[in-house]
Amino acid sequence: DEFPGGNIVLYVHYIDEENPKLSLTVKHVSSVKSPKTVGDLLEEFLSLYGEKFSLGLPRHRAVISNGIDEIKNSRYLPVCFENMADVFLKINEEKKEGSMESKSSYKAKSKAQKTERKRIAKDKKRFPEKKLVAKFQEGMKQQQSGLLKKAYEIFHRVSKKCESFPEHPIANQLLNICLEAMGSIHLANKKFREAEKIFSRVPEEKRSLRGWFFLGRSYFGIKNYKEAVRCFGNAKEKVGKGQDAKETTWDIDVWIGRSVYKSKPTSNLPIEIFEKVLKESPQHAMATLQYAQVAVDRGRGSDALGHILQTLIHCSQTLKNKVDGDTVKLAQRLFAQVIAAPGMVDILLRTIASAAQSPPALGYLANVAKENGVIGGCSELLSRAIAISSIKEGSLLNLSLSLVHAEEISMNYQKAFDICKSILAKTPEVKV
Repeated sequence: DEFPGGNIVLYVHYIDEENPKLSLTVKHVSSVKSPKTVGDLLEEFLSLYGEKFSLGLPRHRAVISNGIDEIKNSRYLPVCFENMADVFLKINEEKKEGSMESKSSYKAKSKAQKTERKRIAKDKKRFPEKKLVAKFQEGMKQQQSGLLKKAYEIFHRVSKKCESFPEHPIANQLLNICLEAMGSIHLANKKFREAEKIFSRVPEEKRSLRGWFFLGRSYFGIKNYKEAVRCFGNAKEKVGKGQDAKETTWDIDVWIGRSVYKSKPTSNLPIEIFEKVLKESPQHAMATLQYAQVAVDRGRGSDALGHILQTLIHCSQTLKNKVDGDTVKLAQRLFAQVIAAPGMVDILLRTIASAAQSPPALGYLANVAKENGVIGGCSELLSRAIAISSIKEGSLLNLSLSLVHAEEISMNYQKAFDICKSILAKTPEVKV
């Protein structure tokens, strides 16, 4: 009879058991203008896809199967398949003397593969995606509201449910996101060991920029600086483009510099990293502080003072610049450490602009010194502030009382009493 021609659409599955990454499924459209055999299809597929994907398929051992039985190459395609059919490309093993896979064992293996495919398909249908995504979003709201314990419990429940569907792509993706959220909560609570264990559960090839960065911070917290640098480097490779990307890169570079400094305190590399960031972003608070930290540690407090003051001014605008609390505390601690050295108040006054030498500004710096236990520096700053204050300014009384308190802490009671008498003399309207 005359052959009508047309197209046959096949889904050809190639499963490589030794290297599953080489397995693939291809929608193959075979144009049938004349009677075509299974052997013609096989040759067509091997030529087209074997070379395209560099599979190196051995032609002499390749056969087409319906998942159970091999189909003879001599059979015509219209007889064997209907449109949108699934067929399998099978590579038979090399025939060896005394060993040959029996037909029954091949059928059993094919049946097992078919069962596994059915199970995966069933899992995809059973996975409650909408419900779990909604739960995860609820956990995010709890975390943003500061309810970290409740958020952690929600993320943990969602992750356990996702683990029940290991073959489902959405389940795997949601699991990794939950693990990162759980790890970030441990990190916020400074439980670095627990955070490292959680973040490490996400496969490296699936780990996001955020996952690599937080894992690096976890390693930094447990003093594994070599691994911290590796993780920060991997995070940096995932940064995209644009201004936000630049800021992210600067933050990562600062953490790399911190890690290198912790592992190699005498190295110049950390200073070079911080200087590079500050050249591109002069107001970068953490880079400024880390540069100052190295200078203070190396006995160059006067070099660090300008950077510390710059950061303290930056931190005074916390709401605007969203500076975290740890940065503020570090800036204040470093300032107190520097100002405690003899002669540093004079250097401070030479460093800051005349506009900043106002009584309130010096009072603020004095308070920073006192809160960090540097009472001598606090008293000297308050004395300088009082010296340039006038009675008309409302700050004189408060500054004087603060100085009295500082002298009391130092047990200089006579000096504190003399200051009180001086206050009463200058402000007779004050009643004791």
